[in-house]
Amino acid sequence: MDAELIIPRRELQSACSHLKRMAAKARFKSELVLDLKVISLTLTLAGVRVTVPVVCPVEGRVIAAGGVLEALRLSARSRDAADMRLRLGETRLQVGETRYPCRWVAQRAQPILLPLNASLRDVLCLRYQYSEDEIDGAGLAKTLANAEMKMGAMISTVKRTLEPLGVSQEALTHLVQDTVKEEANRHA
Repeated sequence: MDAELIIPRRELQSACSHLKRMAAKARFKSELVLDLKVISLTLTLAGVRVTVPVVCPVEGRVIAAGGVLEALRLSARSRDAADMRLRLGETRLQVGETRYPCRWVAQRAQPILLPLNASLRDVLCLRYQYSEDEIDGAGLAKTLANAEMKMGAMISTVKRTLEPLGVSQEALTHLVQDTVKEEANRHA
């Protein structure tokens, strides 16, 4: 599926600058989510969303690396024309002459949004609140995987301290997972 998006350059630059500034405050990084509608493009990064007008022949959700935001912002600063054109393919997003990997994903009715000050526990709760497809579709799969790695490292550190008392890593892992699951159920 190839599509060309036409976006007012000034509005895209303003939106990208705002998104970059706000997302920089987030504790956890995520991938860039592009929600395409015939007349609007919503960019979501690290729980922050901005919408700009667009002319787009397709609708759907595309996930790209967070670094694409900076490419969009810098490209929008150019004064070549009033409108900026982006090309979207099955596996690539072209900004100017540069191509970035991307992927189309199933679109949920509402995106998953994390607060800017999301705690490690907030991110870990996603596992119990949403399906794998929903997490991936929100651009949060890598964020969750990183949080789970951090949780594993923390459990390993605690295990070394409690090992002389006979506490196993498995017992600690179950304790932490049960605690996170309870928290997720409270906020569901």
